[in-house]
Amino acid sequence: AVAKVSSSGVITAKGAGSATITARSTVRGASAYCSVSVLGPGQTTSYDGCTYTVNKKRTLTFTYAPYTVTKLLVPAKVKISGNAYKVVKIGPSAASGRTQITKLVVGKNVKSIGKGAFENCTALKKVTIKSKKVNKIGKGAFATAAPGLRVKCPKGKAKAYKKKLRKSGLPSKAKVK
Repeated sequence: AVAKVSSSGVITAKGAGSATITARSTVRGASAYCSVSVLGPGQTTSYDGCTYTVNKKRTLTFTYAPYTVTKLLVPAKVKISGNAYKVVKIGPSAASGRTQITKLVVGKNVKSIGKGAFENCTALKKVTIKSKKVNKIGKGAFATAAPGLRVKCPKGKAKAYKKKLRKSGLPSKAKVK
């Protein structure tokens, strides 16, 4: 089953797939139809021009940003077909080579940033990490960023994030606070 409908008409996702739900009136015989799509693990979807892959537990990995974007927001949540999904990962090479990006905001639910995620983003001057949960930053995630890159971290996280960022290859002239 893709979805379940309660007696009061509330639709709850049960599994991946698509379904058409029909409601019929017992009084006048009128009908109404509603199409429902539920994403499952491994499926991809688009939101605001970016691509996301569905993980287990109804979370998302940010996997692609358009080459024309200048200010990139990796949101905390994305709403798809009425369902909210937390964005918990930024995939490998998700925005690699996007030379127009000057500003990046990483949402509060992101736990990991993949290998080379923002590599060769040579115009990237400001990164704001809102998440207090980042436990992994992949190799080269911010390699070859713009000279003078500034990274702003949540209160109490600058020291730990600075260590992870440097280990991943953040340019030595970049400032982390």
